[in-house]
Amino acid sequence: MDSFTYFITFYSLILGLALTELLGGFAHMVRAKTLKKLEPQTALLAVFVLVDICSVWMDSWLALKHVTVDFAGLWAPVLLAICLYLAASVVFPHDEADHERLAHYYRERKPFIVGLLIAVEMLTHVTYLPVFEYRIAHQPEIFWLWNVPYNLAIEGAMVAIMVLRSRRANVVLLVLLAGGYWAYSAYRQSQTVQSSAAPKSGGQAPAQSRAQAPAAAGPSSAPTPVEAKNAAAPAPTVDAATPAAAVPPVRSAQSELSRLMRNEEMSDRKCTDTSGDLEEIGRACAERDRLVAVLAEKGWCYENSWQRCAR
Repeated sequence: MDSFTYFITFYSLILGLALTELLGGFAHMVRAKTLKKLEPQTALLAVFVLVDICSVWMDSWLALKHVTVDFAGLWAPVLLAICLYLAASVVFPHDEADHERLAHYYRERKPFIVGLLIAVEMLTHVTYLPVFEYRIAHQPEIFWLWNVPYNLAIEGAMVAIMVLRSRRANVVLLVLLAGGYWAYSAYRQSQTVQSSAAPKSGGQAPAQSRAQAPAAAGPSSAPTPVEAKNAAAPAPTVDAATPAAAVPPVRSAQSELSRLMRNEEMSDRKCTDTSGDLEEIGRACAERDRLVAVLAEKGWCYENSWQRCAR
């Protein structure tokens, strides 16, 4: 079992409990036969929390795939999941008497719930730091013209929900948040799936030519870092460079390895994205090859997942 599988089991459990709390609150209203008293603000807030939980779970595949199982790597995603659980558990009232005053209950609990959702956004930014670092370095126009305005709009809308008392304004903002969040998450996941479906090397002609673009400066009979990554066994030179008895890395070394693996994953996705600009794809492939070589020097090889090179 790799570190991501080990982590995602625990992470999914917390998110699953959050979803259970949300659905359990709704089911409680159904059992109490007070569903007709469900007012729009509470219903839309529940939908938004549901979308947020699903989006966070899907994002973990991209942002947390190379998480390290230590406090340095886990504090942000675990705290994020806890915030979602607490927010979901308060959306619907547990006391049946509050079913008769849902609008008042919403106004009372709104600062707590939306405050937790804003905290979720901040913690999501922490987990996405490698993605943002990559975009600032290689795609600054996307970061400054899309990522920054989009996140400011989402967080600004949440702050507005917290401070505005108008029922109509809250309904409109919740509709925009839930709908926009769902649409963007669906689009982002579709792009991720398309990138993942493209072969890393030796596949279709377009992907292969782009993967080879950085090596066009001069031919070489030695295998490229990409080939070493996809090979069944590591190259002898990598094996020779690996210490005979490597000691377990300290926490800082684990964080550095995690950063390298995340950056390699993002570069690989960009390299195999056939819808991108050829120049950008070439740069991404070159960066991917460099990171594979760096990881190989540190004794890490890729065979379905990152693992210690065979001795």
